[in-house]
Amino acid sequence: MTGYSCGTETILPNPTLIVTPPAPVSRGGWWLGGVLLVGWLVLWNRLRVDWSVNDQYAYGWFVPPLALALGALRWKDRPAPEPPGRTGSLILAVAVAGCLALLLPVRLAEEPNGDWRLLSWFHALSLTVLSLGAAGWCGGRPWARHFLFPVGFLLLALPWPSGPEQALVQGLQHGVAGIAAELMNLLGIPAEQQGNLIRVRDQLVGVNEACSGIRSLQTVLMAGLFLGELSRLSWPRRLVLLAGGVAVAMGANVFRSSLLVWIAAQHGSATLSKYHDAAGVSVLVIVFVGLVFLNGLLEPKKAQQTKKESAPPGPQMDAGVRWVPVAVAATALVWIGAVEVGTEAWYRFHERGRVTRPIWSVAMPEDAPGFRRIEVDEVSRSLLRYDLGSEARWVSPGPPEGACTAFFFRWEPGRTSTTLAVMHQPTTCLPSSGLRQIADGGVRAMPAPGGFTLPVHAYEFRLHEQPLYVYYIVWQDQTGYELPATDSAASADRWAAVRRGERNLGQQTLELVVTGAADGAAAEAVCGRIIGQIVCPRG
Repeated sequence: MTGYSCGTETILPNPTLIVTPPAPVSRGGWWLGGVLLVGWLVLWNRLRVDWSVNDQYAYGWFVPPLALALGALRWKDRPAPEPPGRTGSLILAVAVAGCLALLLPVRLAEEPNGDWRLLSWFHALSLTVLSLGAAGWCGGRPWARHFLFPVGFLLLALPWPSGPEQALVQGLQHGVAGIAAELMNLLGIPAEQQGNLIRVRDQLVGVNEACSGIRSLQTVLMAGLFLGELSRLSWPRRLVLLAGGVAVAMGANVFRSSLLVWIAAQHGSATLSKYHDAAGVSVLVIVFVGLVFLNGLLEPKKAQQTKKESAPPGPQMDAGVRWVPVAVAATALVWIGAVEVGTEAWYRFHERGRVTRPIWSVAMPEDAPGFRRIEVDEVSRSLLRYDLGSEARWVSPGPPEGACTAFFFRWEPGRTSTTLAVMHQPTTCLPSSGLRQIADGGVRAMPAPGGFTLPVHAYEFRLHEQPLYVYYIVWQDQTGYELPATDSAASADRWAAVRRGERNLGQQTLELVVTGAADGAAAEAVCGRIIGQIVCPRG
């Protein structure tokens, strides 16, 4: 440090006036950030289909910007880097290279399998390893640990696997409906729970009106984790925040469901549409305000003062950073682009000159005994988003005899067709209407007019003690290949679609509910006869 003399006195500059700017990020660092951003953008582009068509996951649009904000905050107080040694660097290089190589088969498999949620998780976990591996390469374990939370936060945008999701959804909806029914009875309004529905004064409040607010529960996880990270709460305090948020969400949704049931009892279910959306927005506001309040109570005063006094790291903090070479980062970026171009080229090549078409449709038997068309309500249409649909009920005279209710829906070719076709299945919708699943008979091949077979998935349900036999068919348009009569979700079928370059095909479903049959064998015979009557082959 140099000074200047004034007479016999040497005056040194005040050290508190010296400002040390933060070390600039090298070009390799910017290139690395671009690689990670482009990699995640590819996944988000796939997930936007779920965020758009499934209201339960609409909150996913907010996860990426919130995660980027958390990452920027973590960057400001990053710890001193400790790059790994030769062995650690070799392990990280192999892991990152493996994740990059896996992007090609993953992207090829994703295109025709929009409903394969486990594939999205595999894709996201590969990017998570890639992101944390890059952080570990630059700053060692301290950086990998430090940036673990904002990277892991991105996983909140992923739809849950169907099994755990349905177990959670059905359990919460059933619980909220039960509590709301009990509250109505305590208020002197007779109410009866039927599965996830509530019958009050001859009005059946459907799951769409008295739902449990699963979306608000998902929002609790996102908002609670974000606020806890923003305040840098300890992990025990974050768990308390999440538990309190879930309690607020459940209480708000019980109140919402009870209010809608009361409105239905007083004014009829036809008036619920006026209050449904407002009640839903109110629940989200209550949940968010409750989380902010709980977060304020849990945040220590000392932590608040520390945040105000904290300063960004100086250049000495980044002195040991080992940035990724520009050539390596540029190669990774080119590879990600090549994967996208190659995937698109693969499917465009196979789609060239190909004509896709459904090979069968359905004609309801209007001259059958007791035939009656069922009008699809506006709420159901907005949920299913089908292009063509019809519902009807009639009696199929024997032998054997049985009453049948048929649901036929079609989605034209597009990126959302596969997701929409498998979103509402019997195992999802029927339990919400008070039915209890007794058995899963698996998939069997049933002949149809035109010389082909249909893969029919058989179920048995109970409504009180009355058996209902349900037969469900999911079918996609043909491209010159005969589909096997197996479950369309089988892994072999999924990979066969990749090999044939099939994607975005039109989808259609046929659901037959047979009642009044003597047993399962009789119901299956009724189903086979009905398929022969209503399925119309197309030339």
